[in-house]
Amino acid sequence: MLVSDIANNRIMRWDEVTGQLSVYREHSNFSNGMCRDRQGRLLVCEGSSTTTEGRRVTRTEYNGRITVLADSFEGKPFN
Repeated sequence: MLVSDIANNRIMRWDEVTGQLSVYREHSNFSNGMCRDRQGRLLVCEGSSTTTEGRRVTRTEYNGRITVLADSFEGKPFN
C-alpha cells in the first residue's frame, strides 16, 4: 500500500507481509492523491505551489521515470 506523506514531501510504502514502512519516492512534489491505471502505473496528484513543478498530475512509468500528464487547463497552470 502506498500513502502520501505530504508534510515530508514523499510517498511511503507499507509492506503488508513484514509490516515495514519504507520510502517509495522522495521529493513527491507534495503528492496528495494516488491511484493505479489499468496497466498498473502509479498516477499521482501533486499539490505543491511552492516548487518549480507546481501542481500537476503525473504517471510513474515502469522504469521509474515521471511523465507529466497535466499541469494546466486552457493554457493556465493549475491553482
